[in-house]
Amino acid sequence: MLTPQQSLPFCNYSGLYDIIVPKDHLLRQINDLIDFSFVYEELISKYTRKKNQQNNQTLTYYFDIEKCKTCTLRNDCYKEGAKSKTYSITIKTDTQKEQLAFQETAEFKDIYRNERYKIEAKNAELKNVFGYDKAESYGIEAMQMQGVITMVTANIKRIIKLIAMKEK
Repeated sequence: MLTPQQSLPFCNYSGLYDIIVPKDHLLRQINDLIDFSFVYEELISKYTRKKNQQNNQTLTYYFDIEKCKTCTLRNDCYKEGAKSKTYSITIKTDTQKEQLAFQETAEFKDIYRNERYKIEAKNAELKNVFGYDKAESYGIEAMQMQGVITMVTANIKRIIKLIAMKEK
């Protein structure tokens, strides 16, 4: 779950910000001038309440392995020595079904073809400019922290550009 910035426990090294970033640094000035709390409200609906929780329901079918051994289709799905056989089907929500249907339309394919380069350009910038091409530390908390810092840095760059454009 996404929690407000004040309580995000990224990792044991998050206190390094106070040590590494000088008191008069631009990042601190931006942090003092801009209230980023709106980001929490904007993104809260995008995250689940529990970690590692599947949002989609599934139907799981269980098969008798002894019947699988003698089934005429066993060559397609049965593996010798298997102790169990299951088959799961994801139950899609109405929103997911609508999105899948939209992705099949000519409108989506046109948008995708004409807009995809923007997404790829942003990903390339994150990778090549902001160093998001490899993990700097190990552990999921450190990787989450690196991801958040990279995204915030890219967004701060964009905010500064927009402010500069507005002042012209």
